[in-house]
Amino acid sequence: MKRLLFTLFGVLAIIGVSLAQRTVTGIVSGDDGDVLVGASVSVKGTSIGTRTGLDGKYSLNVPAGNDVLLFNYTGFKSQEITIGASNSIDAVLVSGVQLSETVVTALGITRSEKALGYSLQSVKGEDLTRARTTNVVSSLVGKIAGAQITTSSNLGGSSRIILRGARAIQGNNQPLFVVDGVPIDNSNFTTADQARGAYGYDYGNAAQDINPDDVESVSVLKGATAAALYGSRAANGVIVITTKKGNTNKKKPLGVTFSTDNVFNNIAFLPNYQNQYGGGPDANNIRPRGYNDNSGYYKTSYTDPDGNTYQSFDLVPDYSYDGSWGPAFSSNSKGYLDNFTAANGGSFGDLSQYAGQPIMYRPWNSWDSYDTEHYGKSTAWAPQPNNIKDYYEQGFLTNNNLSFSGGNEKSYFRASYTNMYQKGNMPNSNLKRNTFSINSGIQAAPRVNISTSFNYVQNKGFGRGATGYNGTGSNFNQWFQRQLNMREMKSYVNPSDPTLQRSWNRTSADEASPLYWDNPYWVAYNRPENDQRDRIFGNATLSLKLTDWLTLTGRAMTDLYSEIREEKIAVGSVDLSKYSKDIYNVNENNFDLILRANKQIGSKFTVEAFVGGNRLDRKYRRNFNSTQGGLGTPGFYNLSNSISNLAVTDYTERKRINSVFGSASFGYNS
Repeated sequence: MKRLLFTLFGVLAIIGVSLAQRTVTGIVSGDDGDVLVGASVSVKGTSIGTRTGLDGKYSLNVPAGNDVLLFNYTGFKSQEITIGASNSIDAVLVSGVQLSETVVTALGITRSEKALGYSLQSVKGEDLTRARTTNVVSSLVGKIAGAQITTSSNLGGSSRIILRGARAIQGNNQPLFVVDGVPIDNSNFTTADQARGAYGYDYGNAAQDINPDDVESVSVLKGATAAALYGSRAANGVIVITTKKGNTNKKKPLGVTFSTDNVFNNIAFLPNYQNQYGGGPDANNIRPRGYNDNSGYYKTSYTDPDGNTYQSFDLVPDYSYDGSWGPAFSSNSKGYLDNFTAANGGSFGDLSQYAGQPIMYRPWNSWDSYDTEHYGKSTAWAPQPNNIKDYYEQGFLTNNNLSFSGGNEKSYFRASYTNMYQKGNMPNSNLKRNTFSINSGIQAAPRVNISTSFNYVQNKGFGRGATGYNGTGSNFNQWFQRQLNMREMKSYVNPSDPTLQRSWNRTSADEASPLYWDNPYWVAYNRPENDQRDRIFGNATLSLKLTDWLTLTGRAMTDLYSEIREEKIAVGSVDLSKYSKDIYNVNENNFDLILRANKQIGSKFTVEAFVGGNRLDRKYRRNFNSTQGGLGTPGFYNLSNSISNLAVTDYTERKRINSVFGSASFGYNS
């Protein structure tokens, strides 16, 4: 009898609880018809609440005696709806209302900006594509308060960003980049020579692989508190990038977007070059070269300081000297020759016929018999004000993006392809980039969400300009001559032998081989570098909603790339012929598990907290090989073509970090 009474009491208790509450369901959408994912639905005056799923649906247990639901979503007007007899309540929120802004913070967690206890700044993705650049870091110029951003004019060159000032004299002072939760390697591998300002190439920082067309928003975490959850490598701050996702609007199942940007550019500014003096070490650099016939330009006699007399002569500069400290361009022939004999001895015949003429000299390309246009001819000693400007060509940048996005009540996707091509301002130089990305998500069960992000990027560089001393720019700005005609330098090779270079800095009139400097067009067409980087990064995420206020999330993330750099020095160059192949492999994998709580206590108190753990595995390898002793066969760039044994460097580095982290914040009347 007692057992029967207890059983009856239990049944009555269950019936009582059932009568004391009911389950209300519905869909929350905006006034544009799109469902609102993550909208807040709560029972007014209680701590009971939930959020809508990917399909905009919610389900909430409402205690008896409570008959008002609150609906909230960022950027939409809040709405209160009184529960009637129906257990199905749909809400349509009005957009265009400015509420407290939500931002993406550390670990990809979205929070109200006013609830943060540290400095954070947001940048919209559309701001990165208004002025098109090839480097996402360069796109942030002028958009982050206090940031120091240094860009490069080199094709595909490096851009640096410092958020909180330089913290170390040596080492890295740049922030950590994180894309959809994936820490992105931003290394700038360079040679010791290039780093100290000697000859080398700027291959750019690795974060330039991030495609601005795929960026939804950028959150800049500046303070130590903001970045603490990423550990010591975030000591300089964190740049958190969230990429674009698909939509869950069942009325618009598929969207297609195409955009194109085309930019032409020219060199805007060059140093102010002097145009008073030509090449040579001193004012008497151009010397007579006598002939026993009448073949010289100056058809009057010349007796050298040793007493040798010639019927005619030419004026020949010192081609081996690479500076521009020679005779003034304003000099006339007679005045120059009179001063020459006064300083060096010797004598000339009647020079009166040349009194009003400029100095006429034999240029560097007048000694090669196959050059019928210039062979044996003299030209006026005069400046070429635009000779350096004439070397640079018009650059061109085109960027084309095609994306598809869509979804339904329980899933979304976005696929994007971007093709970028840039023709450099230096001859025979270009940069190509192809980017493919896909984001997708699905509500696999009422409390289970799965999402993935995948990105593939391929960069190809060709003919990047060398930086530092001995590079073309250094040549022009420090060791060059103002009388040189740049257009004539385009004939940079002996047509009968491709290993014989024609250089303005020839050893002498009788020896054509270059002494200190290669012809800049020889550098551009006979020894261009080429490089390629293939990269994959992305993540897979599984989220379990344990209760209305407690969520467990697991993520696997990867960032891996392989970069190949090939550098060449052709047979016939000033430097010994050479070929090198440098291979970099970087692979970083992260795995983390995060338990997050978001609960309202009473009508005025809120708690947001999370705790988690992370494992990081990183592997870095460099394999460098270079020929020694020169190349055995001209034009064959292969390690097997080395005359001597190869120079080899093979280095591997591994690192693993296990970490735990957590955070909690409390709100009152917020």
